[in-house]
Amino acid sequence: MVDRSSGLFFVYNIFTQLSLSFPQSVERESRQMNCGLHNQVRNDGLIQKAMKLGIFVNTDRHAKDLIGLTKASQSKGHEVIVFFMDDGVKLLSKKEIAALCKLPGVSISYCDYSTQKLDVQKNGVCGEMVCGSQYNNAMMNHEADRVIVL
Repeated sequence: MVDRSSGLFFVYNIFTQLSLSFPQSVERESRQMNCGLHNQVRNDGLIQKAMKLGIFVNTDRHAKDLIGLTKASQSKGHEVIVFFMDDGVKLLSKKEIAALCKLPGVSISYCDYSTQKLDVQKNGVCGEMVCGSQYNNAMMNHEADRVIVL
């Protein structure tokens, strides 16, 4: 769960509301733009819209928020794409962050240049995380229906 004292609780709360029910305007927009939202039948038989959520991490201050958003999104059947750069790459060595790459529907990549610039060791990084470049960032922004910056 996201820490309520954090400024990101507001973003988390909005995302949670969106994932439960989309307003008709969002459904209409997604059909017009063909942005990848697709129907998913929940356990209670209701249909919910699944999305691809991009999370751009360029600071090392919001690890708990990142974990909470990723797990909440993944548990609702959404795909999550995470990209780390700048000071965000300092989070790569945390065990809690490494555990996210093992979740189904979660893909993680990071900027190799940022790790070199900040002298972040890549030895302890989860093997499923992609060591990439700004191309991975661009792909996340292209593929994701919504992007949150942490």
